[in-house]
Amino acid sequence: MTLLIQEESIEQIVKKINKEFELKPYTFEEYGYDKDLFTVLLKRIQKSLQSDFSNVYNQGIVEVMKQIKDFSKKHNVNTIDQINSLFKVDLLSLWKQFKNTCYQNIKDLDQIVKYENFVFEFLSIFKEIYKIDSSNILMDIADLYILCHENEKGDRYYSYLIQNTDKKENCYLRWATIYCENDMDMARTIAKKGLSAISSSSEKYSSLLEILVRNS
Repeated sequence: MTLLIQEESIEQIVKKINKEFELKPYTFEEYGYDKDLFTVLLKRIQKSLQSDFSNVYNQGIVEVMKQIKDFSKKHNVNTIDQINSLFKVDLLSLWKQFKNTCYQNIKDLDQIVKYENFVFEFLSIFKEIYKIDSSNILMDIADLYILCHENEKGDRYYSYLIQNTDKKENCYLRWATIYCENDMDMARTIAKKGLSAISSSSEKYSSLLEILVRNS
């Protein structure tokens, strides 16, 4: 399994095994097996690995992502390509599906904390996904906290993002929008801050302005 993680080609793995261990020629007539045994075993392991993983799909996307995380930690797998090759999946698509499912279904504080811990652990393994999607996932977590009336935690994430991203207009708009659900005064306050911090030529400017004047 470790060799299959490191190298997708079974043919190359067999060459490596034969070279590394300097195996003497085995014949089927004399020993009951020959060098083809490696190819057979590796194919069986590969098929078993993919079959076991596909069975997990029946348990839902959350369980799929847990399996990927646990497998990756155990076998030191940390790239998108490795997972895609091993399990014949699209990890980025699975990640997006996982995020959307959790965002739509998490409703209480205990679930948010578990989700938050899982996400941070997962992104610490797959740094490629962290680089691609860290801002969006932090905004997701912030929204969930605010919707559960844990405003201080949610606001802390948005404040951090605004200080550490070039796309401040996106953060201000999402921050203000999520407060439109239950606190229009706060939504207008955030919109006002956003309008003073971004250019009037920004495509988000008019959306923030609309929130500022809504119901006023």
